Amino acid sequence: MKTTLQPLTYELLGNIASADIYAFTQNKLTLLSHNDAYATKGWATESLKLATPKSLTLIDSNHVYSIVIPIHNQEKLIIVPHVDSTNIPIDYQFINRFVNDVYSLSQLVYLIYTGHKAPKWRIQTKSTHRPVKQYRVVTHPGLKVLYDNELAVFSAMRSLDAEGFDNALNQPTLTTYMGAIFEQNGYLRGEKDLMIRFIGLLIHHVIESKQVPLDATLKLQDDLIGTLEFKKTSPPFALWMKQLALDCFDRALKLKQSATLSLAEKCRFTIKNHINQKMTIASLASELNCSPSSLSHSFKTTFGITINVEINHQKLKAAKFLLTNTSINVSEIAYILAFSQPSYFMRRFKISMGLTPSAYRQKHQHKNHTPLAKTTNKCL
Repeated sequence: MKTTLQPLTYELLGNIASADIYAFTQNKLTLLSHNDAYATKGWATESLKLATPKSLTLIDSNHVYSIVIPIHNQEKLIIVPHVDSTNIPIDYQFINRFVNDVYSLSQLVYLIYTGHKAPKWRIQTKSTHRPVKQYRVVTHPGLKVLYDNELAVFSAMRSLDAEGFDNALNQPTLTTYMGAIFEQNGYLRGEKDLMIRFIGLLIHHVIESKQVPLDATLKLQDDLIGTLEFKKTSPPFALWMKQLALDCFDRALKLKQSATLSLAEKCRFTIKNHINQKMTIASLASELNCSPSSLSHSFKTTFGITINVEINHQKLKAAKFLLTNTSINVSEIAYILAFSQPSYFMRRFKISMGLTPSAYRQKHQHKNHTPLAKTTNKCL
């Protein structure tokens, strides 16, 4: 059956619902959401064998779930939520809420796929047991050295010592040792979980250092884990770990440096890092824990322009980049940059640049720009 919306819709829905969405048609299983970070295709294939005809089938295997939605004859949709036993309290209230959420999500996916309202399904639940794959970890007398090397990494992170951190990362650690075992066995989920643990410990030591604001540190952790989870291919584990660790260190160091900026400099830093949000002097003052009047005065004294002029300048700077490096249409750029209306964005752009956004794009756009669908996904 031909889907009624573009693949990006399924990808966004998969991100929002934290689930992988598959279609089974003409004896072929296709991932619609394009978010295969959890490598769930094998489980989706198994789920098809357990589905009950003409019923919405909820399948539980070791607290890994799937939902099979009947469409027509042998055509089906499969949803695999990113849920496991570590975050499921098994009680009646949770089960009732979980089933209701599953039913609502299934209705939405059915509507998007077919263009028609979902029928009233009977829900069939099935439980099956899959043997858990085990990996043999061989101990050796060097484990204490690996442990000590890892502690050196965390110690350098806590003090934000760049040289010490780089030196410690070049030594073998417990994380690289375990990662190599998972890598040799082709267990990507294990690699990611190990990396999440490592990032969490790095962030813990940043928080303990009290050199970086807590909210910024937690946002850094969310950004790093989000990047990790949706990475479709991975480099060798040791290289991947070092890249993520260095990224974490560099960004933590920048956050520390920004914390020592003057009020006006913090304001400019905040504007640049929230360019896709609507900003006012009042919202910026609230973010920076000061009064709007003192913020306005400090900014004007330091930079010689008003905050609103700076916001407009940074948003138009971002708009010029999007116009010349992507194929996102002008209206979408306006919304991405949090302008109230595309017409207002176009008017402000023409006043500033002397050209409409479309004319500016035609004059400056690179020949090898990124295709629309890929660029839109990246920017969103």
